[in-house]
Formats: sequence, structure tokens, C-alpha cells
Amino acid sequence: MMLGHGLFEDITGDAGLLHSRNDERRGWPRVPIGLRGTIQLHEAALGAQPMTVVVRDISRKGVGLLCPDEVEPGKAFMLKLRIKDADPVDLPCVVTRCERGGMGASNFVLGANFNDPGEFAAKASIVN
Repeated sequence: MMLGHGLFEDITGDAGLLHSRNDERRGWPRVPIGLRGTIQLHEAALGAQPMTVVVRDISRKGVGLLCPDEVEPGKAFMLKLRIKDADPVDLPCVVTRCERGGMGASNFVLGANFNDPGEFAAKASIVN
């Protein structure tokens, strides 16, 4: 899944406008943003609390997060972001990489792609 241009601009604000598609070798450039959000794993136990994360960067196809816990590649989760002057946004994602990092390597750096919302709903109904 790819974020629509309007939603991407809502999330990144003016920062997204400063990056053109040719800034790097990726198909869509990453925009550093430093937002706080939460993730809820698809396979989380009923009643499990969401984890607070820091969104380090975002592109139209994925997101880089700093997370307190390790999350295995292939795991699906819902990322909830609060956007200034708008309702919170839920973005279905799947982890593509996870490695120890952050200050003192006490957290985990996650890379994730945005996922098809239909896949998220199907997985959630299987788990629950």
C-alpha cells in the first residue's frame, strides 16, 4: 500500500514538500519527522497495551520507527498517529527489519512497509 499524497502531506507537513522523488535511490524518499505514535501488534494478546514508538522517518511506502521491544520481521501491526488538527490515523504495517539501536542500543529500530488494510483485518479476525 502507498499513502495518498494528501495524507502524506498531512503527516509530514512542510517537511514533505522539501524532498523530491530524486533525493535518494529509493522509489520514494524518507522524510524525517520525529512523531510519537503507538503500535498494536496483530498477534497481541487480548487486552495487551499498545507500545509507544517514535516515528523517525516516513515515506509514501513505509516508515522507520524506534521501538522499546523487538518485533520480528514479517509481523503485522497497526500504527496510530495523531496528526495536528486532524483525527488520529491508523496505518496497517508489516515489519521488514528490526535491529538493536537508539541511544545506548537500548531500543530497536524497525523498518516497516505499509500494508493492505484488508490483510490486516483478515489477520486480526484469525487471531481473535
